[in-house]
Parts: sequence; structure tokens; C-alpha cells
Amino acid sequence: PRRPHYESVSMIKSAYLMVFSLMGEGGYKYCQSPALKPIREQIMNPGEAILTGMFVANGTVLATAKTTGAAVFLCHAARPPLWIIPMPDGKTVLLPCGGPEPIDEIAAEGNELNIANNHLTGWMTCRFDESAQISGSVSRESSIADGTLVGTTGFPPIDGGEWEWMVVDHHMEQYVALPCRPSSEALSPNSLNVVAMHGSRTVEGRGLDKSTLSRVNLGKSRNDLTIDGRTERTSSQRKSDDDAEGSSSVD
Repeated sequence: PRRPHYESVSMIKSAYLMVFSLMGEGGYKYCQSPALKPIREQIMNPGEAILTGMFVANGTVLATAKTTGAAVFLCHAARPPLWIIPMPDGKTVLLPCGGPEPIDEIAAEGNELNIANNHLTGWMTCRFDESAQISGSVSRESSIADGTLVGTTGFPPIDGGEWEWMVVDHHMEQYVALPCRPSSEALSPNSLNVVAMHGSRTVEGRGLDKSTLSRVNLGKSRNDLTIDGRTERTSSQRKSDDDAEGSSSVD
């Protein structure tokens, strides 16, 4: 039905599936998080008003207008971190990154989400079975800030450390991480970091350079890696911790 409530639920469902597919097999860990329980219930019962907060913001993240195609963004400077999924009609869906407690409210103020570029990392969405995710367990030696590793980066012991990876889901001892950028590439404070996610089918179908595939998208052979003390907070996170609330208008 063409009513505002159903429209919002359809956007939330689309955003939920985009984040889920981005993580590939690791998406199952994400969707099983207690924090997502109210969202799952809302999607399964679109006629009911289960979510009490504002998960669909009447505004956009200005920096994301530079992207072409569907993408999801992780605001890793927020506390707690959250997913930001722009919609084509000038609205934005906000989703939790998971956690031990159910969450039924995310609030945004104003018509523009004023978030610094270096607080965002984005991924172009892909087919479910083409995700470049790695997953596994977190060692006891890892530094867990604010009770979660979401938004932290590290260099798992693969590919000689060619790529930097960011943790996008962390619940209990399990984590899911996505490629962030080649370790040789530094980002300026005003740049927007967006990683195009290509799988084997896409690479072969478009005739793309397979070296990109071999360096990044070997998700199925990279499961069950243990993150150790090499995982660290991004420079933007350290700066955000020094500031009171950072530059984000998202509560």
C-alpha cells in the first residue's frame, strides 16, 4: 500500500538486505544480532508499528552524492557505529551495526546528515555470493574499544598486508570485516573512501583485471581468521574520541 509507514518499512527492508548481502556468508552473523531483532520483526510485520524511532531520515549525506550506483556506508566515528544507506528519493536509512541488546530507536536531526568524509567508509553493494568479507574469532589480546571492534581497522595475515580491512560486525567473539583500502594508499581528511566490491562472476563478465579479484575478493577462503592485537582504531576514530561529540549530527 502507498502509505508513508509501508514506504518506510520497504526502505528499511531494502537497506537491511543491502547490508546483509554486502557481508556475504558473514551476513548471517550480522542478522542474528539481538540489536536487529526489532528490525526483523518490523520487516516480517509491515502492517504493525514496531519500530518507535526514526530509522528513515528525511535527508541525505552530502558526500555520498558523489557515488554512482548503490552503496552502503559505515559511520565508524559514531558511538555506537551505524550503517547509513542512501535511498534514491533523497532519504537515508539508518541501521545499527549489531550488538548484544535490541535497539528500537535511531534518531537524526535536520534534513542533512552533517558527517565528515573521514568518518565514513563505503562499499558498493554486490551479489550475495560475491562478497569479499573475511570472518572469524577475536583473540583475547585484541583491544576492544567501547565494547565493540566495529569501525576498527587491521591487516589480517593474508596477502602480505596489501589491503587494510575494517571490522563491520562484532558480536561476542565473532567478527566480520570488509576490505577498506590498499595499505599503500593514504586518505586525505576530506576524501570519501568507497570500495567497489567485485566478485568472480562480475570480474569475468566485465573482463576486469583479475589481479583485483585475487588481492581482494577471496572471501570464501579467508574464513575463520583470528584478529589479534594488530587491529587498531582508525585515525578518524582517535580524533573523534578527542572531540566531545565529533562533527556528526546523528544521535
